[in-house]
Amino acid sequence: MPTQAAAPGGPVPQTVWQPARETLIAPWVRGGALARPALSLWGLISLGGLLVFTPELRALVRDYPESADNIDFGGLAEWAQGNQWVTPLTGVLTGVLLIALGSLRYAGRRLRASTERGIRLWVAAGAAYWLLWAGAIGLSTVWFLGMDDGLSGDAARASAAPAHLAAHVGVGLALSVNAVVVPFVGIGALVRLTRALGGEVSLPAPTGWEYVDDDRLAARMGRMPPPPGMPHSLSRSSRCEPATSQPPRSVTKSTTACCGLVP
Repeated sequence: MPTQAAAPGGPVPQTVWQPARETLIAPWVRGGALARPALSLWGLISLGGLLVFTPELRALVRDYPESADNIDFGGLAEWAQGNQWVTPLTGVLTGVLLIALGSLRYAGRRLRASTERGIRLWVAAGAAYWLLWAGAIGLSTVWFLGMDDGLSGDAARASAAPAHLAAHVGVGLALSVNAVVVPFVGIGALVRLTRALGGEVSLPAPTGWEYVDDDRLAARMGRMPPPPGMPHSLSRSSRCEPATSQPPRSVTKSTTACCGLVP
């Protein structure tokens, strides 16, 4: 960021640009669908739709129950209709996932300025986010299937409002589509979590160059340093020289570009 240094009665301060530090991130960290938390919105929208439709779904199952002979999964239907904790839990999970989604996106946009430890934490948090997402989708889908199994489709189509039936079909399809990818999401999240704990998340910095300030450059060239107030040179040739040692893993824009300003 630009900074100014001024002293009382001294010369006019110069504006010096201090580039932010950047870390070279391993390609796998930002690659793949699981590195894009925004894709989870498809599942979060389905969960939100289920929460809105739950009172109507319970009313449909109560008014048009399926006969015991036609219920395919009797235990599942009985469990879904009897419990009262799935809906509140789904609401809490949806809220937590929305907050986590915003946090992950905020941190992801600033990942290049983070340290290696920060990158590991971001990848691990993203993996935990997807595991929680998969659990919420799986639980909600199983509960919906149990409720649907206890609903008499023929009786509902003959008497229920078309809007309620359309909402029932839409929520069911949305949950089913998301449930198909839940196993793959779970496996991928576990892989990313493992790599976050023990894999390489950053790349080595480019080698072969080092930053040389004006005083050191002047000494090497056999001339005096520039007087105070004279702008420093910006040329590539006057700012970089071959390095004698490997630079740190986390490099600045000026080091990578071999060009920068010093006070």
